[in-house]
Amino acid sequence: MAMPVRELELDLEAFEGPFDLLLALVLRDELDLGEVDVAGIVLAFLERLAEREELDLDACGEFLVLVAALLELKARSLLTGEETDLEDLDPAEAAAELARRLAEYRRIKEAAAWLVDRLDEESDRYFRLGPAPLAPKVERRLAPQDPAELATVLRALTAEPPAVSLAHLELRFPPVEQFLGRFRSLLARRTRFDFDTEVHHLTRVEQAVAFLALLELQGRRDRAVPGGAVRANTRTEERRDENGKDYCMDRPLRLVAANPLDRLARTLEALLVVASQPLSVAELAEAAAEDGERVEMALGLLGERFHEGRSGIVLEQVSGGWAFRASREAAEACGRMFERPVERGLSQAAMETLAVIAYLGPCSRPEIARLRGVAADSVVAGLVERGLIAEAGREEGGAVRYRTTPLFERVFGLESLSVLPRLDDLGDADDIRGRLEQLAEKRPA
Repeated sequence: MAMPVRELELDLEAFEGPFDLLLALVLRDELDLGEVDVAGIVLAFLERLAEREELDLDACGEFLVLVAALLELKARSLLTGEETDLEDLDPAEAAAELARRLAEYRRIKEAAAWLVDRLDEESDRYFRLGPAPLAPKVERRLAPQDPAELATVLRALTAEPPAVSLAHLELRFPPVEQFLGRFRSLLARRTRFDFDTEVHHLTRVEQAVAFLALLELQGRRDRAVPGGAVRANTRTEERRDENGKDYCMDRPLRLVAANPLDRLARTLEALLVVASQPLSVAELAEAAAEDGERVEMALGLLGERFHEGRSGIVLEQVSGGWAFRASREAAEACGRMFERPVERGLSQAAMETLAVIAYLGPCSRPEIARLRGVAADSVVAGLVERGLIAEAGREEGGAVRYRTTPLFERVFGLESLSVLPRLDDLGDADDIRGRLEQLAEKRPA
C-alpha cells in the first residue's frame, strides 16, 4: 500500500497537523515559513518510513520534491539581501560557500551542546535570585548657582585668613619618671597595688602617662626593688624555689587588638549575604569604604572560610563578581524545597539561540534566524522572559539587538563570557567542505 506523503502527521513547534495543511498555509502566506522547522519534517517522514519496514520509492520521490521546494522558499525568505547566489557559482565555489554556511551552523550547534553539558554539570548549584535589589546610586547634581553669590564667595576666599591659634592644642604632660618613682615607692611598701585605684583621680592625660610608666616598669623588670616586677593581673601562679620559698611567676603584659582585615571580611560577608546578585570588587570597595586591594585580601580570607567541603555556603567568583551559593553536597535537599524556573525546560532551539547571542552578540533576530535557518521570534521572547538575555540597542534598520545577562553567566557557572570555548575549536569545517566537493565533482555538467 502506497504511503500518502501529504497525510503525514507533523508535531512541530510552529505547526501541528497533516503535511498538506502545512503546505496550504504556506502557499496562502498564513504561516511564516521561517517559523517552520524543516528538519523536523524530515525526521517525521523518516520515522514513518521506518515503521513500514519497506522502502516506498514513490513516496520518497514525492517527499523530496516537496521538501526541496520548501527549502528553496525558506532560503529565499531568510537569505534576502545575500550577495552570493549559489546558482551563479561553479561547483567548487558553490561547495565552498555551502561549506562555510554549514560549518557556521555546525559550530553553533556544538556550542549549544557545550552549554547543555555545562548546564547539566551545574545542576547542583543553588543560589539566591532575590528579592534584595541593589539600592539605586544617587546621581550628584550641581545645584543651581547665583553668579553674584558665587563671586562673593570667591572674593571671600581670596581674603587673608585670620591667624590660627593653637593654644587649645598645647598639652602639658607630667614626666614619666614621676610615676616611675611613685610606683616603685608603692611596691616597696606592699607586694601589689591596684592601678585603677591609684589613677582614678587623675586626668586622662595623666592616666595615659601613668600607663606608659607602668609599661616602662614592666620592661625593665626591676627586681632589685622589694616587691618584684609588676604583675599583669591579680591571678598569679605561686611556685617554690630551690630553698622552698614562695615566689610569684609574672605573666607578660599583652595588648590585644582586633584584626582590621578580619573585620573587613565580616563586612563583606554581610554584603554578599544580603545581595541577590554577584558584587564586583569595585562595588564591595565602595560599600565598605575601602580600597580594592584590601577588599581582594579580605575576599581571600572569606574564600578560605567558605569553600566546598568545609561550609554549607560556598563563595564563588561568577558573572564578573563574587557571590554565595549553596554547597553541592546540599543540592539534593535544596532541590526538594526550591525550584529552578530559569533553566527548567530549555529546548534545543533555546540553547542554540543562547549560543548565537553569547558568541556573536549583541545580535538581532534576523541574524539569529540566518544562522539557525529558523525564525527566532518566540524563542527570543521566551529567553527574555526568563531573564537570560536582554535588549542591547537597535540596528540602523530598527531591529532590536540582544545580549546575554549576568544571570546567564551565573546559571551556567561562568566567571565571564571569555571562558566559553572558542568557536574555531567547535565543528569540523574541513570534513563538511570535503564531502560537498566530492558531490560537486560527481554532479553532471
